[in-house]
Amino acid sequence: MDDDQATNHRGTLFSETDIYGKIIFANDNFCDISQFKWTELAGQPHNIVRHPDMPGKLFKLLWDTIEKRGVFRGIIKNKA
Repeated sequence: MDDDQATNHRGTLFSETDIYGKIIFANDNFCDISQFKWTELAGQPHNIVRHPDMPGKLFKLLWDTIEKRGVFRGIIKNKA
């Protein structure tokens, strides 16, 4: 896979938040799949895309990891 193919790989969704949970970055795939435009996501709390089926324990783990300056990686079901 060349660099262009890797960049456009539809399987990778990526978002980044500040320490308050506000979205500061989302790649094009994340925007496409979430059905939000970047301008609608920027600065919003990340839970704007959260599906109600997701257990609160997962988000506790996420925030505990972030507070320890760790990197959280996981599968999270979003509304779309």
